[in-house]
Amino acid sequence: MTSRKPPLAPSQGLLALAELIDSGKLSPVVDRGGRIAEMPAAYEALVTEHPRGKVVLHVDHGTAEHESRPATTSSGTLRRS
Repeated sequence: MTSRKPPLAPSQGLLALAELIDSGKLSPVVDRGGRIAEMPAAYEALVTEHPRGKVVLHVDHGTAEHESRPATTSSGTLRRS
């Protein structure tokens, strides 16, 4: 019988996930990214197409910096802000 580790607290789980991503052991797959204003089109694409990854919407905080920054890198992985 194998012993199971107790579940992590939510904040610890997020930290563990971030460490896996940073180490390259886990690569999030992002099909596309866009602004929250593009949510209707993103939802339509989810239900009519077959995305190969997650669709990421980022919130526009009203600054030019956020408007010009893509949600993903050229390789399609998430980019940290």
